[in-house]
Amino acid sequence: MADKRKIHNKNGIKIAMVHDYPPIEGGGLEIHVYKCSRYLLKRGVDVRIFSSREFSHNFSYKIPKDNFVNIIKPTKKNISRIIKNFDLIHIHLTFSLRYLSTRVMDYCIKYNKPFIVSFHTSPDHIRFSRIAKSKKRCEMVRQIVKKINKSHCIVITYSEYNVRQIRKIGIKKDIIHLPLGIDPPFVLSNKTGEIYDVAFVGELSLMKGIDIFLKALLYLRNNYKNDIKSLIIGDGPQRKFMMNFICTHKLNAVYKGYIRNANVYNNLKMCKILVHTSRTDVFPTTILESLYMNKPVVAINVGGIPEAVRNHGVLTSSSPKSIAKAIYSLISNNEKRRSITYNSRAVVKRFHNMRNQIDMYLNIYKGLIKNEMFRIRGTSR
Repeated sequence: MADKRKIHNKNGIKIAMVHDYPPIEGGGLEIHVYKCSRYLLKRGVDVRIFSSREFSHNFSYKIPKDNFVNIIKPTKKNISRIIKNFDLIHIHLTFSLRYLSTRVMDYCIKYNKPFIVSFHTSPDHIRFSRIAKSKKRCEMVRQIVKKINKSHCIVITYSEYNVRQIRKIGIKKDIIHLPLGIDPPFVLSNKTGEIYDVAFVGELSLMKGIDIFLKALLYLRNNYKNDIKSLIIGDGPQRKFMMNFICTHKLNAVYKGYIRNANVYNNLKMCKILVHTSRTDVFPTTILESLYMNKPVVAINVGGIPEAVRNHGVLTSSSPKSIAKAIYSLISNNEKRRSITYNSRAVVKRFHNMRNQIDMYLNIYKGLIKNEMFRIRGTSR
């Protein structure tokens, strides 16, 4: 589905965004790539998104035919076209190491095409990924590390935690830590009532800890507050487990399924706090969205989560009991919630502004292309 609109490419750069997930929405990677690409278009960059998947557990909306996204099979012909028609390839990689992303990397190296690799997950993600049970997973990681170290590419990730983790697996190149930006809607709902005590927003999976969240709710209901009301947003492989758990234990929970990212903010507005129980995360934008809405966060102290929460929430262990205690300490104390999120929206606006992130991306793109031109001419060291 090629975009038929003419783009005024005032920056003179043609960029291909490549990943293996639904191209518009779904998870943090998908939303990030799509929104950044839209902003780049507005800034006069000719950008296209290439993905091998149209749908997932999290996303099943029909993709508009007039969009600038392309669902392709990872064939030699399709990948060769990407390499030929674009100045720069930006590969958005997870440690599922899916086929399109890794094959495009191979072709970039083969044809000496400048490329960027953005790591959106940490190596700890492997135990929850599609390669978790593969006997070749360690070799697959070693090969990716070897290719990156030998190529003329730039490596990006989105938290100091993941800089350290990527370094541990052997990446020797300089790693750019680029703060993630979010893009809140301009118009928010006028509804001000906090209908729900807690909210869970994310994929319904073991990696995102939906089981921990539900067990914490049960402990909270049985030991602290018997009328706890929760909101659950998202979809995924653990949906059936979640529904059975809620019915079996008669939890007071409202399940809305997957909703578009722009609508997440208004739903968070109706909640007292966000509970983020992910077992691994690089830098969850859901936390930024909650803080933008001045809602404190209870989260597991793992990965890059502390960098996102800062001092605007409570970090706990993965024990449902500890999480329940942290939830109760906030939902039972209005003043504590207000004080803990004081200035949180201003912090998000300052440090996690989408426009600032686009400026950083553009500087990286232009710098890589310029350096590559010098390298090809033989003038670089």
